[in-house]
Amino acid sequence: MTSWMFWLYVAGFISALVFLYDTLLPLKPATDIQGLILLIRGAALAVAALAMTLGGVMAHMGTSRNSHGMARFGRYTMILGAMLLICMALWSLHGRYRFTLLKSYPSLETSVLSAKAFENRDIAAIHELGRRKDAKAVKILSDIAAREDYHLSLRIAAISSLGSIGDSTSRDSLDELIKSLEGAGKTANDKNSGTENSDGKSAINRDYLLRECRQAIEKITHN
Repeated sequence: MTSWMFWLYVAGFISALVFLYDTLLPLKPATDIQGLILLIRGAALAVAALAMTLGGVMAHMGTSRNSHGMARFGRYTMILGAMLLICMALWSLHGRYRFTLLKSYPSLETSVLSAKAFENRDIAAIHELGRRKDAKAVKILSDIAAREDYHLSLRIAAISSLGSIGDSTSRDSLDELIKSLEGAGKTANDKNSGTENSDGKSAINRDYLLRECRQAIEKITHN
């Protein structure tokens, strides 16, 4: 085994330990999906480590027996396994560093959550924004609550999150949303007056949203 192969083997071994540590850190998965991810990561680690180990053994045996085919196949297998382990370790470190970076800079974390909530329509990110006490979170939540093309559950979650923030800005946003919803309801009633084809679903959705807005304002008032 040449010197560069030896150091590649060492790097692969260290990478395997890093990836193993990052994989086993959540020893008790909270959900089924976390358990599945743990299983997949463990299987990937086992395959890459086995390829690197067996490849190194085959390369050594091929060299000692003067079998060039076995030595070449072993080297390629070992290199592939080691590179996979190094890539997996770098991926784990990147994820952990990104998480630490976001926690260190709350405004950056709010930006990431805002993108998830507004563009990906992630309801978990909407609820998480409700724990942020800044104007950007209020702005994004207000925009989501006012969007008629968003699902009702997302809009209700945004209203609830505004109530969780509980400052004067979120209160003003809820007041504006109530005025907007009441105005839309009045316009719809005027448009449909004298006809039998009123938009029942939109009216029900407006009632739900108005009720949630009033409950959120009541929550802010009591807090």
